[in-house]
Amino acid sequence: MLIKSDRGNRAITAVGYKTVSGTDVPNSVTVNAVESNDAINSITLVANNKAKITVNDTASTPTIIGSSGVSTKAGVNISGSIFKYDSTRVNSKTDLNSSDNVGAAYANKDAEITINRTTPISTSTPVNITITGGKDHDDNYVGFGLFANNRGKINAKYNSIKVDNASTAVASLNKGNIDLTGAKVEFNGEGYALYTGIDKDSADWTTPGVSDTGKINLTNGELVLGKSAIGYIHDQALSSTPSITFSNTKIHVTSDDVIIADLKNSNGQIVVDVDTSGTNVLKEKLLGTGIGDVTSDTGIDKYKYAVVDNAEN
Repeated sequence: MLIKSDRGNRAITAVGYKTVSGTDVPNSVTVNAVESNDAINSITLVANNKAKITVNDTASTPTIIGSSGVSTKAGVNISGSIFKYDSTRVNSKTDLNSSDNVGAAYANKDAEITINRTTPISTSTPVNITITGGKDHDDNYVGFGLFANNRGKINAKYNSIKVDNASTAVASLNKGNIDLTGAKVEFNGEGYALYTGIDKDSADWTTPGVSDTGKINLTNGELVLGKSAIGYIHDQALSSTPSITFSNTKIHVTSDDVIIADLKNSNGQIVVDVDTSGTNVLKEKLLGTGIGDVTSDTGIDKYKYAVVDNAEN
């Protein structure tokens, strides 16, 4: 499936389900390839209300032929997808913010999108998803890479995702779940690269609590942070069941203005022992468990591990 530029286009939209003999059967779409080039204000894959979208990465290449006769690679390949503010496409006469957005995949209300790739990422692996956001009328950034909400699920193993000047790279809210095992996420912007939490305005039930946060898994993956990015929220209230799973996860920093972690709900002083190995060590206490190497570009040495109050060395 091939998508070219123009505002509001979608490669695939799947919505709803049917009930057969008392069992909900999702409306589903399965393809071998999705290619999007230079799309404007487009969310490439959208699944809502229990629907399912699957983009395989196991078919032999070429899988489909585009309009120009050029073979298309298997899996999801999105390049040049951008947000442009258009004053003719706004929410209302009184709300001049855009009614458009830009992103790779959005799953909402128990929907599921699967875009797993089969080959582990190496230093030579090209980025297969690139998104460039922009500023809305209210001067806030618009755009995302992956977004799961209201128990929506996105399976995106081994993808390489690069998001610039957007609100976030990957967001999971209200019991959403995003599996980025073995993936690489690069974010160059001013917001959170990985954002998990609760959004009562968009929740489809009335009283979401702390445990209803969305979740992200970046096991064996890599997070690259640039510009003024904040990597993620390290929520001490969820220390036993963290909203983001790290294990052997690498972090690389390309800007001195980066903050790796936003430490919240510390409930008093945080004691950090910088001398004794394995006892409240700096990296684990501030960044959480499972973080592997933390590296930076040459000359980049003024970035912050975390924003935290009441630290005690």
